Amino acid sequence: MSYPLRALVALLLSTHAVLSSLPARAQEPVISTPYSPPPAFAYTTPPEKNPVRGMLELSGFLAFGFLWYVTRTGISRSHYDLGYDWSMFRKKLSGEAVRLDTNELGTNYIGHPVGGTTYYVSMRSNQMGIGGSFAVAVGGSLLWEVFGEVHEILSLNDMIVTPLAGLAIGEAFMQLGGFFDRSSAALHNRMLAVLFTPVKSLNDLLDGRELLRAEQVDAYGFPTNEWHQFDLGLGVANTWQASPSAGARPKLSQELRLTLSSRLARLPTFATAGQYSLGFDDANVSSLEIRAAATTAGLVDIYLATNVVLAGGYMSEADGAGNGHGTLLGFAVGYQYSLHDYDRDGVRPRDRIASVQPLGLLFEHRAAFGALQLFGRIDAGGEFAAVRPYALRAYREIADHTELSTVTVNHLYYFGLGGHVMATLGIASGPFDVECRARVDAYRQVGNRLSADDQRTALQLRAGFTLGRTPLRISAFAERQSRAGQLAAAHAARHEVSAGIDVGARF
Repeated sequence: MSYPLRALVALLLSTHAVLSSLPARAQEPVISTPYSPPPAFAYTTPPEKNPVRGMLELSGFLAFGFLWYVTRTGISRSHYDLGYDWSMFRKKLSGEAVRLDTNELGTNYIGHPVGGTTYYVSMRSNQMGIGGSFAVAVGGSLLWEVFGEVHEILSLNDMIVTPLAGLAIGEAFMQLGGFFDRSSAALHNRMLAVLFTPVKSLNDLLDGRELLRAEQVDAYGFPTNEWHQFDLGLGVANTWQASPSAGARPKLSQELRLTLSSRLARLPTFATAGQYSLGFDDANVSSLEIRAAATTAGLVDIYLATNVVLAGGYMSEADGAGNGHGTLLGFAVGYQYSLHDYDRDGVRPRDRIASVQPLGLLFEHRAAFGALQLFGRIDAGGEFAAVRPYALRAYREIADHTELSTVTVNHLYYFGLGGHVMATLGIASGPFDVECRARVDAYRQVGNRLSADDQRTALQLRAGFTLGRTPLRISAFAERQSRAGQLAAAHAARHEVSAGIDVGARF
C-alpha cells in the first residue's frame, strides 16, 4: 500500500473516531423546527418558466458553435470519417457510426463541456428545473453530434461528457449567481451575479423581475441563514521532485500559486436554534475550485473542479449560541480538468487528466462548541475520463505503436473508467485552523485491448491564521503528490513534496 493511500486510510479512521466521540446533542435542549431552504433563484413574485425563449437562446448557442466549427475546420472531408449525406445520417441513426472519437483532449474535455454548459444554462436561466435543463442539454448534444459535426461520427464520449459537464459546471455557476442575487444589493454582489449568470441576469432585466434579497446579511452583504465559504489565496512554494536516477538529489523549483474556491450550502446554520431534518433536491450544496501554479519556466499546475450535490438529506441540531452539529449525505455530479508537471526536468510531458463524474456520494459532518469547530468530509465518485498515460514513454522504449489506440498515438491520451476517494478532516478554534486532506484517483483504459492503468495520489496539511476581525488569512502548507502508470509491461512513477505559505482571504 502506497504512503498516500495509507494516509488516506488513517485519515478516514481518524475522521470516524473524532466524529463518533462528538456529543449526540447540542448543549441546550432544542425542539424540532420547520425549515424551508431559500430557493436557488429568489424573487419578490414567483417567476414563470419561459421554455420558448430558452430554446431560442439554445439555438443561438448552437448556431454560434456551428459557425465556429465551419470556420475552424473548413469542413475538410479528408480529416473526418463521414460525409454530409444520407449515408452519414443512416450510419449515425443505425448505430454503425457511433463510437469513441479521436479528437484532441482539449476538444473533448474543454470545448464540449463549454458547449454543454451553454445548453444547460440557456434553459436554467429561463426558470426551468435541473432535470428539464439537463434533458435539453442531452438533446442539444445529440443535435450537435448529428447535425453540427456534419462530417464526424456520432461520438459516444461526447454524448456522455457534453451534458454531464454542462450540468456540473452550469449548475455550480447558477448556484453562485443565485447566492449573490440573494445577497445585499451592494455593487460587488451585483457584479458577481452577472459574472456567474449573465444569461439569467439579462433575462431578469428583460422581464423586470425584482430579486428577493436576504433580510439578514453579514458585513459583506452575504445571507446569514445559509452556509458559505469563499477562499482566495496567493502564495509561494518550494517543490522537490524525486530524481529518476537512483541516488541523485531531488530537483528543487520555486513556484507562485493562486487559489480560488467556493462552497455553498442552502441549509440551516448553527447560528439558528432548532433541530432540523430535511431532504433536498435543488442542488443545495455546491463547490467550485480553481488553482494554478507557475515557475519561471511556465505553468506547472492548472486545476478546475466543480461538484454539485443534486439531492440528499441533512440533519442538524443547534442551540442558537454557536453550539451544534449537522450531518449531510448527498448524491453529486462533478467535472474536473487538471494539468500538472511531475517531470520538470523534461523526462515526460506535463500530465493531463480530465473527467466527468456521473454519480458520486458526499458525506459530511460538522460540529461546533463555541469557538471550537470540527468537520469531516468523505467524497467518492465514479468517473469517465481522458488520461495521459504516465508510462507512455517507457512503453515506447520497449514496444512499437501497433497496440496503441489511435487517440493515444495522435493525441497522447486514452479514455478511461475509474474514480476517486477523498477524505478531509479539519479543526478550527478562534483565529486558528488546521485541515488535512487526502485523495486517491485511479483509472483504467476502455475501448482498446492494450491494458493501461493510472493512479494519482495527494496528501496535504494546511494550517491557517486569520488576522483579527478581518477576512485576511495567512496559511502554511505541506503536501506530497505522486503519479504512477502501467501501460502493458511498462511502468513509470514519480513523486514530489512541496511546502510553502500563502496570503489570502476567507469570507
